[in-house]
Amino acid sequence: MCGRFSLVASDNALAKRFCRADWPLERAPRYNVAPTQAVLCLRHEESAVRPVWLRWGLVPRFALDSSGAARMINARGETLLEKPSFRNLVAKNRCLILADGFYEWHAPTGDFSGKTPKIPYHFRLGEAEPFAFAGLFDRWAHPVTGEILETVTLVNHEAPPWMAWCHHRAPTVLDEEKSNRWLNPEEDVRGNLAKFLEPWPTQGFEWFPVSTVVNSVRNDGPDCLVQASGVEKAGEGGLKQGFLF
Repeated sequence: MCGRFSLVASDNALAKRFCRADWPLERAPRYNVAPTQAVLCLRHEESAVRPVWLRWGLVPRFALDSSGAARMINARGETLLEKPSFRNLVAKNRCLILADGFYEWHAPTGDFSGKTPKIPYHFRLGEAEPFAFAGLFDRWAHPVTGEILETVTLVNHEAPPWMAWCHHRAPTVLDEEKSNRWLNPEEDVRGNLAKFLEPWPTQGFEWFPVSTVVNSVRNDGPDCLVQASGVEKAGEGGLKQGFLF
């Protein structure tokens, strides 16, 4: 599961990764993106790929109300085609959720009491290069006002060995080739979905413990990404390991 991420990358860095220059003028650095907040996405509409703000936490179009959004921030990749909320979206409502890092919380090795606070870790690609999560979006109409709410969920999969020490699930990160195919409305990914759900290879991501400032969704500043002092970096099997290289 991915419940928090960051997008601090500049417009130039996003343009280099996603081959476009038209980013929303109101965009600001986000150090602690949380569920039910607006997230920057790319999707195919009107014969072009365009940036758009979507609210994180899916509200299916058949929902009676929008109260369940916070429970649908992630979609389990292995069962996408089985769930009514997701299976139709895989065919026609795919998008990219843009990020340059994500957070997971890790319990110190050997502590099974639950009393010791978990340590937040920030996972990033290289030197905080921007990347894309696989996303699915939907449009919900308010039954009284008719107001349209557009929401998104983040696809995840079983955590690869390099991350399983921290959490059993991991967000689906797409490379450039898969990103382009995920956005292509002409490609039916349902017959080849497993290829898109393959975990990021061992080499690529790095991680480090950060301040518990990030624990509160009210905090959304540079302090969230400050490396924690006095904390041993953990890695596979609980070993002290900060990076994948």
